[in-house]
Amino acid sequence: MVKPSILPEGGKKEASKEAKGTEASLPAFAVIPLGTDLPPKYDDCTVEAAPIPVVNRPRKLGVCLCVSMLLTLLLIIGLAVVMFLGHASGKYQFRCGVGYGDYKDYPSSHEDRGTLEEEVEVDPFEGYEQIEIPEQDYCERLTILHDFTVNMTAYRLRRSQVCYVTFLDKEIVMGPDEFIERAEENPQFLTDHYETVHETYRVVLPELTPTSLNSGRFGFYIPMLCDGVESYWIEKIPEDELEAWEAYWASQDQEDSESREDGHDQDDDDDFELPNPEHRRRRAVGGASDVKEFLAFEGHKLSKFKIYTKEAVEAFKKASNKN
Repeated sequence: MVKPSILPEGGKKEASKEAKGTEASLPAFAVIPLGTDLPPKYDDCTVEAAPIPVVNRPRKLGVCLCVSMLLTLLLIIGLAVVMFLGHASGKYQFRCGVGYGDYKDYPSSHEDRGTLEEEVEVDPFEGYEQIEIPEQDYCERLTILHDFTVNMTAYRLRRSQVCYVTFLDKEIVMGPDEFIERAEENPQFLTDHYETVHETYRVVLPELTPTSLNSGRFGFYIPMLCDGVESYWIEKIPEDELEAWEAYWASQDQEDSESREDGHDQDDDDDFELPNPEHRRRRAVGGASDVKEFLAFEGHKLSKFKIYTKEAVEAFKKASNKN
């Protein structure tokens, strides 16, 4: 066994000096030439770089093109559908100037005598026809609405603020599809001369209430047309009763005429002479007209309507009860 030798304390110092001398022999810094290639410096811990996603540009571009083409195709199809539905559900506007033979019975300031002017709106998709007739010498302005979904017709007289509703008469009213077809095939259809048929109606009491009008029985458009005015159901006077009605009102017209000749029952309105006794205004019921008359072209024929109003019905019933 070798016995370790312990250096004296002085020996330790000498050894320390030798170590320091060795360190002191190295230069404080080293000058490295600029052209020297330095080896890469690595840290103690290795840092792994994050992977960079690789984008497949051709594939992405193809997807965008497919989506764009699909959207364009859908847009084209949508426009085609809208155009088709718009044509199918569109409203057709027509202007009529039909002629008739008995116009000479009524004086007029129009240069073109014997012509009835109308504006007709036809909607085959909604199933209605609306006719606007301007005010003329023998009748006030009115709107006629034929609703083929419920087979009913409404007449709204604008100045009188009254609306009359009845069943649609397809013998004189032409359907929307047929009306459009004839007008497009033959524009003269809207200006031809037509025979006149006479239609006589009477009011059925009581008045139609807003509740009954909006019950669904009268469809959608008729309640809108008659909203806010007195509305009545009207019916054709049977042939066996029509003679009695005509005779009664002929006698009333005669009485009115004699009263005027005697100077009785005069007011400011008497200065206006109506062209026919049938159009005479009776003042006994507060200035209301007992009879409403107007002309209308509704596709097949030109119709001359006579409607005995509420006042006329009440007066006729009263006279009948006395007899």
